[in-house]
Amino acid sequence: MLAGAEGEQPLIFNRISIGLRFDTDNKRVLLTQADISNGEIGVAGTGSIDYAGEPRLTLGFAGTPMSASALKRMWPILIVPEVREWVIERVERGRFSASRSE
Repeated sequence: MLAGAEGEQPLIFNRISIGLRFDTDNKRVLLTQADISNGEIGVAGTGSIDYAGEPRLTLGFAGTPMSASALKRMWPILIVPEVREWVIERVERGRFSASRSE
């Protein structure tokens, strides 16, 4: 559950599924599957942490369209903290959706 701002309903997730694999030979932690959803909004992705040399974090995520408030509450503080802070300070409302062009 992620609390909402004053007057907003909290975000309650009924599905949180995380799969990790530890590859100690190659000094990597693999996020093989992440799925967080509540029927209305959701985020899914994969990634890895490579600690063989200088630590490196690689992530790939996709999500359903959601409000700015929901995105700001779901965004973990450790993932691109400078951009997260900029968004939290400057984006008050709206909707986010992913699109791609070919």
